[in-house]
Formats: sequence, structure tokens, C-alpha cells
Amino acid sequence: MLHRNEVETIGNIGNVKIETINGGRIAYVSVAINNRKRNPETGEWSQYTDWVSWKFFGEQVVAYIEKFVGKGAHVCVRGKVRDANYVKRDGTKVYGMECIGRRIEFVQPKSNGNYEPGAYEPEDGDMPY
Repeated sequence: MLHRNEVETIGNIGNVKIETINGGRIAYVSVAINNRKRNPETGEWSQYTDWVSWKFFGEQVVAYIEKFVGKGAHVCVRGKVRDANYVKRDGTKVYGMECIGRRIEFVQPKSNGNYEPGAYEPEDGDMPY
């Protein structure tokens, strides 16, 4: 039986947040995906935005994101989905899924030229899974 866990998102960076947790750095990256839908009653098209949150582990990829990836950049992010079950401080259990980034690359460079051509893909030792 074949199994595959792969997710790809192409869109624009909305927010980048870097945190240090237990001595390791994590990059949280949100990607906006613009979509269109047609109103069945009027036939008119309207736009809406879906947001996908990505989490990156590993010092090298976090440093790359910190240096080159900023708001508005048009990127392609690849990775996998995993369970994100945890307990909040108030004792509430939260169940969901999270996207773990494996690769990030620019689809279109930013207008100010502040990017590194190509992509960054961490070594297997950088990933926590």
C-alpha cells in the first residue's frame, strides 16, 4: 500500500515570526493564497484569501528565512502535514493539523532584489521528525 504525506503552497508571505524554544529556533510563516468563487445567484466573481501557517525547524533554514523571506514575497513552500494535538495552559485540549515546512523557494523575486536565487532545503538532521 502506498502512502504519501506532501503539501505544497504557492502564495505570498503575510507574516514571519521567529521564536526560540528550548534552545532551538523555529520560524512561523503564514502564506496567503488568493482564490475566486462565483456567486450562484448573480454569477459575479469575488475574491477571498485562505491563509496557510507553516512551521520550520533547524537553525540553517530559520536563518535563511530570517534573512531573505519577508512580507509580500511570492514563494512556494513544500512540506508535510502532521497532528497538532496539545493542551493549553487552562487545560483545554486542542486537536488539529499543522504544516511542517521542508523546502521554501522564491517563485518571483521581491522588487528590491533582497533574495537569494534558488531555494533552501534543510538536511535531514535539521528536521525533528
